[in-house]
Amino acid sequence: MIDTPRRISFLKEHIDIETPIREVIHRMVEWQTLSILVTENGRPVGLVGLSDLCDEVIAEMHRNRSGESV
Repeated sequence: MIDTPRRISFLKEHIDIETPIREVIHRMVEWQTLSILVTENGRPVGLVGLSDLCDEVIAEMHRNRSGESV
């Protein structure tokens, strides 16, 4: 049986839910990771991964192509 710690220490590598996508990409490169913990008011609320960023870039390209404002 694997012994697991009773307390999990909070990751230093996390971003706030309001962090702009540009900064998220920068952090992924800086931290050399494919996903980052997302927090709101200091509490974990989800993960953002490389595929999420790719989806957003593709959506932005489609919006620009169709003439929608950003």
